[in-house]
Amino acid sequence: MAHRDLVSGEVTDVRPWEAMFNPATPPQTVHMIVAAFMVTGFGIASVYAVALLRGRRDRYHRLGFAIPFTVAALLSPVQVVVGDWAAHFVGEYQPTKLAAMEGLARTEAGAPLSLGGVYVDGELRYAVEVPNALSLLAKWDPDAVIMGLDQVPDDRSASSKSARRQPGSLRRAADAGPFSDRLPMFHPLAPGRMALWQVDWAGT
Repeated sequence: MAHRDLVSGEVTDVRPWEAMFNPATPPQTVHMIVAAFMVTGFGIASVYAVALLRGRRDRYHRLGFAIPFTVAALLSPVQVVVGDWAAHFVGEYQPTKLAAMEGLARTEAGAPLSLGGVYVDGELRYAVEVPNALSLLAKWDPDAVIMGLDQVPDDRSASSKSARRQPGSLRRAADAGPFSDRLPMFHPLAPGRMALWQVDWAGT
């Protein structure tokens, strides 16, 4: 299901409802709701934590810390499960986007997960690689083959060609999220990735 048509390289007949409510909607919506509660909970708790450190130990400040912190902490393992769901979705339905976000230039079995790094002449360099981790996260198989950008046909679609030409922009969106959530979810708080999934999932 596509949410727009490409005619001679031009985007036509855009269908916004299909773009907003597509197969990526369930994992992304659940993921962002859980993330919102986590960020809000830890954020509120941090305010009361500062007050507690300054000696305000009354019941009001103790509850002000304990309630939001408990909610956010209980949701953390839930986010791991939801993140794994979302990671498998992008690995299954958006292999081009996965390759661009993770800086995977060549198709390979047992693909590593790259942490950090910079793009030099179209290649990701100076990254710390976790062996087989990308294959494990995307396919539940440490030896699974993960498609790289070398397998993207030049004439496949405008979005595919854009991802192939400019992987650095997608990579920066990927690296915007915290490391603790990166492994199960590929960055739950990266708004760039949210927009990419919701608007352009069918194009890749």
